Amino acid sequence: MKTMLFTILPLLLFAQFAHADDITENLQKCAKIESKTKRLGCFDELTKGLPTDSKDKQTSSSKEDAESYFKSDKEPKVKDAKWTSDTLFKVGVLDDGTRRDGYAQYVCSVLKDDFKISKVDVHVIDIAKLAATGEWVKLGEAVCK
Repeated sequence: MKTMLFTILPLLLFAQFAHADDITENLQKCAKIESKTKRLGCFDELTKGLPTDSKDKQTSSSKEDAESYFKSDKEPKVKDAKWTSDTLFKVGVLDDGTRRDGYAQYVCSVLKDDFKISKVDVHVIDIAKLAATGEWVKLGEAVCK
């Protein structure tokens, strides 16, 4: 029963947005099929062409694109950039003696506006210190909402 619920639930949620009556009618037809195999096959047919949860794939691709962007000549302050976890983006710059919280906030805005990435943290780090000692010295940070 749980398997059917997880198969049906996305359809029910989708039904709110498009052709709710048609989907509901088809769900009811599928639910009446006695053979479990045929019933699940019917549900599978209904789910074909529906949006899938590809958010993780899009996010992964977007993160790779964002990392490439910040490593490119389009952001000359950035000497290197790396996702060190799913929610932490580190951007390496040369330390000029100032706090880089404002720059970290700028990185957040680029992530959100250009790459549709939010709910991550940005750390601006001293790239020279990292190269020389292996130590991650944070020059600035921001929480991207």
